[in-house]
Amino acid sequence: MNDVSSLLEREDKWYLGFGEKLVWTPTHPVFLEKFGFWDPANFYDMKISPCYTLDILDENYEVLVFKNTSRKWYPNLLKSTYEADLIEVIEAKSVIKNTLVSEIILKNRTTRDIKLHLVAWGVGKREEKEKVENFQILDNGIYFLRVFGRKNGKDFVIHTLFGSTIFDSYQVSSSSNSSILPRYVYTPFYDNFGGILRNRITYSDKKKGMIYFAFHKKIIIPKSSTEKFIIAMSMDTSFERTKQHFEEVLKIKDLGNLVDKEWKEYFSKLPTFNTDNEYLKRYYWYRWYGLKLFSIDVKEGNYKYPIVFEGPDYFRTHITYSAQCHMREMRWGLPEYAKGSFLNFVVNQKEDGSFPGHVFVDGIHRMTFYHANWGRSCLEVFFTTRNLDFLKKAYPSLCKYAEYMDKARDKENSNMYDVIDQFETGQEFSSRYLAVDEMADEYDWINAIKLKGVDTTVYTYELKKSLSVMARFLGKEDDSKMWEEGAGRIRETVRERMWDPETEMFYDVDPTTWKTTGVKAAVCFYPYMTDIVTEEHLKGLKRHLFNPKEFWTRYPVPTLSLDDPFFNPNAEWKGKRLPCPWNGRVWPMTNSHIVEALGNTARRFEDEYLKEKTVELLERFVKMLFENEDPKKPNCYEHYNPFNGRPSFYRGIDDYQHSWIIDLFFKYIVGLYFSEDGTLFFDPFPFSWNFEVTNLKVAGEVIEVFKRDDVFTVKVSGKEVFHGRFEGKIPIIKFT
Repeated sequence: MNDVSSLLEREDKWYLGFGEKLVWTPTHPVFLEKFGFWDPANFYDMKISPCYTLDILDENYEVLVFKNTSRKWYPNLLKSTYEADLIEVIEAKSVIKNTLVSEIILKNRTTRDIKLHLVAWGVGKREEKEKVENFQILDNGIYFLRVFGRKNGKDFVIHTLFGSTIFDSYQVSSSSNSSILPRYVYTPFYDNFGGILRNRITYSDKKKGMIYFAFHKKIIIPKSSTEKFIIAMSMDTSFERTKQHFEEVLKIKDLGNLVDKEWKEYFSKLPTFNTDNEYLKRYYWYRWYGLKLFSIDVKEGNYKYPIVFEGPDYFRTHITYSAQCHMREMRWGLPEYAKGSFLNFVVNQKEDGSFPGHVFVDGIHRMTFYHANWGRSCLEVFFTTRNLDFLKKAYPSLCKYAEYMDKARDKENSNMYDVIDQFETGQEFSSRYLAVDEMADEYDWINAIKLKGVDTTVYTYELKKSLSVMARFLGKEDDSKMWEEGAGRIRETVRERMWDPETEMFYDVDPTTWKTTGVKAAVCFYPYMTDIVTEEHLKGLKRHLFNPKEFWTRYPVPTLSLDDPFFNPNAEWKGKRLPCPWNGRVWPMTNSHIVEALGNTARRFEDEYLKEKTVELLERFVKMLFENEDPKKPNCYEHYNPFNGRPSFYRGIDDYQHSWIIDLFFKYIVGLYFSEDGTLFFDPFPFSWNFEVTNLKVAGEVIEVFKRDDVFTVKVSGKEVFHGRFEGKIPIIKFT
């Protein structure tokens, strides 16, 4: 824990950000070896491309050619060294205070003084849906607006300020459209540069094309000496905030020290998890890095609460399918983000009681909808925080959502709930949907199919079961009884109508025939996350999940059984590779559910074999999240090959927060879980690794857990409540 940033250090990564509106997470970077930020940044979900670069000219105005000799990445700091004949350049770049910042150090490699010209520049588009305009020169930089046309019909304006600690001359020039590449010879400055830029703005806001902007500095570096300066591009939704960011960044004395301090402060507030298993230790801290990278607390527009975005690029929005995951993880270290990840949907809840699939800062996506296990996630957050105000806000919203599910998704009163298009499960392109409509994979968000989904039904069961518990804590006994009765009807229906006793598996149901579909998908194991299953269902779990000819691959668990005719491990659907297929790839989201299903069932039935398989699955799952199982290269891509563990590099989407992992660590490795009355129990699974957990804040107490060989020590707010070999679950905090 002394230096998490060093633990995560590597040479092959580039994402930069610190939980703000602006991040630099280009999914397919092309210009990593160029100075500055030419590959795209994102302000919220809007792509800023390009940003800026730097060219260094000799005294004859010829561009120096550099070779990148080293690159090291730390959380929010990318440090690179470049060499040319005359000089060595060290660039440290980061994204802080909604600012792209480059700290440049020039080292004179010669035995004589050298004269150089520095030209920092960028280019903006002037198109119908994206344009730069209103250029002005301020005392310390070039100010302009980026204007994005949005689907809601309104423009979104980003105030931008670009400048440096050194600044002699400037130029803003328009151009017809041409290749947008970071080559100085393509710019309007190249032909007529005579040691100084023109110090004027020449363009029209009314004309389409491109606008180049630049500033210049002539410097002399004495022999064997260095020169240091900063280039910055700040952005925000107001001029005042943009200017404030910009001025603060230009005062930075040492970028690396500042960034390191910020991350140390962040990591120090989190619970520590140290273990002699290198994969588990590194991934624990890497996960907290990723959650911070895509978290945001701005109280702007539709983002009223602290939340976590799903991932980079167009995934930088608040999405229902992933918010349920963020709630489970953030509750252990950043509970305000756990609560906010649901409350932000409460304030954006639709009139019919459903939640929009995507919430943008300036609007919602009215067509999209995702099923999610809201009830259980909210209950877990409540138990961890003991925050009754959260429960009072969450409960009425969840009641409306439950009413929506009953009215809109089970019009037959079957106690099974509809999937009406393949996308709303978050698990598109699967034979699940073809079982009820052979055209299901051809439809967009048009609600054209009808399938009683085992996943959607389990989620609704968990919703009503959780509402019953919440109502009890809120003193609503009649409500509690009503919701418990509703949950009971679903429980019995799943056992009777979704379970096939011959094949011993739960399935989706076709509502036209009321027969099970027989499609063996990973969601068929979701009932095991709950108390729906009885002992008679255990044999089926073991029979199918652990069968290497169905789901137990080298890297389990594929989203579709290997013996399904549509199974494909290579992200191909009907012969074509797709972005997000769910017909055989291993998705961290699904694995999170399956580990939870295994762990929950193992606990309920005190089944030692299932506990051992939970351990095995979680360890295999985590190891898959390292490139070629290299312990220094953790990642989290959308999906993986079940046989070789190779991720979806072709998608370029890393650090995809579309699953929960930290929660699994605490529930099954450390062994902390809540019963339905809110009691916190200690019940670790048989992991062989030693570990220690400190600074874990739960229910107003500070928890510490230590494991040395087979001996555990548990402390609650400094008081030892258990020491010895573990022999059975132990209550350590009771709800009061």
